[in-house]
Amino acid sequence: MLNINCFAMLVYMIILLRIFFLPLADLADDGKGRGANPNEKSEWIHVKCHRGVNLYERLVIANALEVRERKGELVVTCDFDTVANFLSAPENMKLWMKGVKKVNCLKTESSNKWTVYTIYGLPWPFENKEMISDYEFKQTGPEKCVVQLKSIDTLKEGKSRMERITNFRGNWLITKIDEQTTKIEFSVVCATPPMVPRWIQDPIIKRIFLKNMIRMKKQLSKGSKH
Repeated sequence: MLNINCFAMLVYMIILLRIFFLPLADLADDGKGRGANPNEKSEWIHVKCHRGVNLYERLVIANALEVRERKGELVVTCDFDTVANFLSAPENMKLWMKGVKKVNCLKTESSNKWTVYTIYGLPWPFENKEMISDYEFKQTGPEKCVVQLKSIDTLKEGKSRMERITNFRGNWLITKIDEQTTKIEFSVVCATPPMVPRWIQDPIIKRIFLKNMIRMKKQLSKGSKH
């Protein structure tokens, strides 16, 4: 019985690690490379709708791995400029993303490009993780813009004892619907081999992702308060 309990606790702690370490994306079943075209992508599949957030998933090839990309779509009662400014401000990440302990801007290359340092707080007995990401804002039209992020591992900032999250990228597509309504499409993918089988982590990660998107929706629907 003791061995079973120890094993169960180990599995539980690994799942917690996955939740906090990668709260926005999960991987395919085995994480093995398929030798396919790096740009190959499957069709988006709608998997759930909850509190105004639609969740989609698809398989893509990233860093020679077949991984699962996830996308959340939501409409907020908030004007276009406020949404764009909110998602372009690194400090706002703590308002909606679970597990973010610290976030700050390391440098600003221009008004449209900046680098962000983030620490993800993990439960004991694990240590915190860090990630350094390049962000870029692109205005693609009078009523549409994109905020892109990509993890990098070339800067020495941060505590060397922390494990650094790599092979991570995300994308916000922001579209104006009318003067007080905006649509957000947020997609993320991480090309890192899985730590536990997908059937264990998948339901939990989906739930965390949806909760993050719901928190984002609530924050942005406050509109003029940001």
